Amino acid sequence: MTYWFTYLKAWTIIKRKWLYHILFGANSLDYTRFAILCTSRSGSTWLHTLLNAHPHIVSKGEVVFQHHKLSKAFHLEKDVFHAYPSVVKAVGLKVFYGLDNDIYDPTFQGIIDDPKIKVIHLVREDKLSQFVSLQLAKKNHEWSHQKNSRRNTVRLELPDFLEFNVAQLNLQSKIDQDFDGRILSVSYEDLVSNQSETLDRVQEFLKVKQRRLFSALKKQSTVHLKNQIENWSDFESSYSEKQIRIART
Repeated sequence: MTYWFTYLKAWTIIKRKWLYHILFGANSLDYTRFAILCTSRSGSTWLHTLLNAHPHIVSKGEVVFQHHKLSKAFHLEKDVFHAYPSVVKAVGLKVFYGLDNDIYDPTFQGIIDDPKIKVIHLVREDKLSQFVSLQLAKKNHEWSHQKNSRRNTVRLELPDFLEFNVAQLNLQSKIDQDFDGRILSVSYEDLVSNQSETLDRVQEFLKVKQRRLFSALKKQSTVHLKNQIENWSDFESSYSEKQIRIART
């Protein structure tokens, strides 16, 4: 599908759910509650738009941050988990963890305290690619894109990446422990390489009928990783030496 056709199709599905609200009112709380928990550059906006392409799922995305930008108070029940038309069978939002601010903390605690909220834990297994993607997004001020981007490179320092890698792994482990029994782990890599089967698992987890989902969003970069890192040779050499030292200990 071309970009504009895909965009129009997704827009039509979203507006149809809004129209149901107008025509039939919002009188049902009989739906699955969910939260996408993730760190930056894990493909969360892509997953959010994929889920919104389902006629029976409402994904609010970064509604917490949107309220923050407008200096509006945010409440899970009032702003997300309120009544919807009966056609809606799953409702959720996206929440980042591991950030050094208190924007998401109250919402995150609310998700912990409500056992009815199912958690989709979205992770990126390739931490180096995630780190590079994060640095590029900061450099370009570009956090999502409808077309493939081939802009710019970054210079990496090994200690910075190693610190990032350890922090990510520790955070992921804590999330898995905190939400044990109501969590589905999904990797960005599976979404890319095995999208249909991965989304079927997500839809089953949310207890909605399986549909073929789609998104107008694209990967921001299709450039090989080594061509995105300015000092690739030095970085690769240092990283390889570090891995050897770790293996010997």
